[in-house]
Amino acid sequence: MRLRSVIAGLAFVTMAFAPLAVLAEELVNRVVAVVGDEPITAAELDRSIQGLLQRLQMMQQQQGQNMAMPPAAEVRYMALNSLIDEKLFNKEVERLKISVSEEEVSMFLERLKAANNMTQQEFIARLNETGMTPEEYREKVRNDQLKRKLINYEVKNKVVISDKEVDDYLAEHPELVQGGGPQLTIQALFLKLPENAGDDVKAQLRAKAEALREEAVDGADFDEMCRANSQGPGAASGGKIGPLSKSDLLPEMGKALETMKEGDMSPVLDIPSGVVFMRLISLTDGKEGSAEVRDQVRARLENNQLEERFGEWMKELRAKTYIQIIE
Repeated sequence: MRLRSVIAGLAFVTMAFAPLAVLAEELVNRVVAVVGDEPITAAELDRSIQGLLQRLQMMQQQQGQNMAMPPAAEVRYMALNSLIDEKLFNKEVERLKISVSEEEVSMFLERLKAANNMTQQEFIARLNETGMTPEEYREKVRNDQLKRKLINYEVKNKVVISDKEVDDYLAEHPELVQGGGPQLTIQALFLKLPENAGDDVKAQLRAKAEALREEAVDGADFDEMCRANSQGPGAASGGKIGPLSKSDLLPEMGKALETMKEGDMSPVLDIPSGVVFMRLISLTDGKEGSAEVRDQVRARLENNQLEERFGEWMKELRAKTYIQIIE
């Protein structure tokens, strides 16, 4: 009799909690957005939010002072849009049959370790500090390289600067031919402040810039970093701006460049619209032969067109893809 009572009790408990288990599974698999014919589930969004929160917490630690976290709704919005962009890129990569081999990933990692004089053990230790496993980092590198190949295919290969365009530009800027002062090329990552931003938001933006700068100094791909994060000129071309004169830049940037040599990375600088940090790629006295000047002009015009074309391409990509966000 007692055995029957126990069995009956277990059956009751199983029946009582079974709907809760089903409900939990439904919540995890709930679709929060659709990109084309691909759903984004609550579980994917939760992982994206957790990853973003981890990066924000690291930024807090690097800042060395209390930093208010963004509101939960803002974190969710950022994480969801990141997932939507990822789905869009992945669909284009699949459509165009773009691939990155294991050898390409391994070669990138070897160059990264060599540039930072790190052994494999030191590299793994550095990854552990960021909360990533070697396998997760390899996948991140693969995805970054896929995106670069996609951008080159869709955008860069379609940007062509003719000799006439170079001639026209030089005619409008005779000082370039006549040696009108030093000419420099930089690579800059800009982060903009929202309108009416408070001190907490300013602190968050600076902390993000400091964290990104540290990654760049540690050997991260600065081209890709600028494409993914910069909100200023040259973002689509990996942050490259120039050739130009120092007077073309913001005073804060011009002052920082006074003590920089080619290859140097500036500190994070406060500018009216937000923050910026930059690398000095090249500096010339403006009196080099016409061939070098023409190459510099061609690079400037190419960067301008590349940035414009990349923005148009992203708009086209979103416009032609069915995207629905389900609240």
